[in-house]
Amino acid sequence: MKLSNFLESTLTDLQCHFYEGSKNSGPTRVVGNFSEVFSFSGNENYCDSISRSVGKNGRFSCNVEIVNCLNVPLRNRNQWYCNSNNTDFFPLEIQSFHRESFLGSSDTNFEAMLSYEILSTDLALVIGLKVGPGNNSFAAAFSQIPAVSGKNELKALMNPSHGKIHDYKKYSKASKTLDIISDRNIRAEILMTEDEKSVLKIRIYAV
Repeated sequence: MKLSNFLESTLTDLQCHFYEGSKNSGPTRVVGNFSEVFSFSGNENYCDSISRSVGKNGRFSCNVEIVNCLNVPLRNRNQWYCNSNNTDFFPLEIQSFHRESFLGSSDTNFEAMLSYEILSTDLALVIGLKVGPGNNSFAAAFSQIPAVSGKNELKALMNPSHGKIHDYKKYSKASKTLDIISDRNIRAEILMTEDEKSVLKIRIYAV
């Protein structure tokens, strides 16, 4: 679990409640512009927690939320690129009918590219994004697997001239407009906010 504090002030008196208590209740405070990650494990009679600092959030950030409405998981085979202050925030799998969210940030311009294979198909959902001074944008595409995610691939994916004539590919600047890409019977809806601490929401589903 990740708790990110975008406020200047510190969050205190954080409380976690378990079935039968815990040796470690997780972080008790999250200072301003900082993130804490903590996880819980145990069995039906006992639960423990482990917490670790992620680090100070940069000026420009993006909270990426992916909702998988397919009946198969989405899997990342460690194929991603980002210049985030935090380098281990991408979940490697998003289960069917589950939602995952993760945060990346940078002090100057934040950019990232990641791909998730759609299990039992030959397709991957590829996402690229940039957050910077007055220039939030994203690109999304359905690609044949294996999909490569690197700095050069991000540059090619984020080319504004690409994706204007294909249903399976889209480049867009952040706005209040919902964008949709499609391939076969699979759709992905994407929406990105314009502020420095941006939010990118993605929902993938079948029709």
